Amino acid sequence: MPPLTLLTPPAGDSVEILPGVETEPLEAFAWLDGTAPLPDDQDDQGDGPRAELRLLRDHHKLLADWTARTRAAAASRARANDDDPHQEAWKNAAHGHAEQAGHAEQLLASLRDTMRAREVALPALPPELIHLDHRPE
Repeated sequence: MPPLTLLTPPAGDSVEILPGVETEPLEAFAWLDGTAPLPDDQDDQGDGPRAELRLLRDHHKLLADWTARTRAAAASRARANDDDPHQEAWKNAAHGHAEQAGHAEQLLASLRDTMRAREVALPALPPELIHLDHRPE
């Protein structure tokens, strides 16, 4: 049983997350793991701690997307070089994955610029993306 379910059991009508503040169990779970604000709390925008957490999560998702697309492009290119009867389809797939990886890279660069401006600690990058931190301004 995950420890968080001890604090917010998934079944039930409501959970008291703070004195006098009750909410649905799934909303309480989301608040505890930082993915959702308290009811009527607008601190997710701006420079608050939850906004910082959102930036870090977005970075993680974009990096995972870039990694998956880059690997898929490489795998498709390898198949396109084989004596595969579907070589052209593999070349097209490789091109599509490479474009999507490029888009994720651009989004990652922009997100890292935002993180720098907000003085959020930048997560490490794989060697292939180090150039994102050495771009001309």
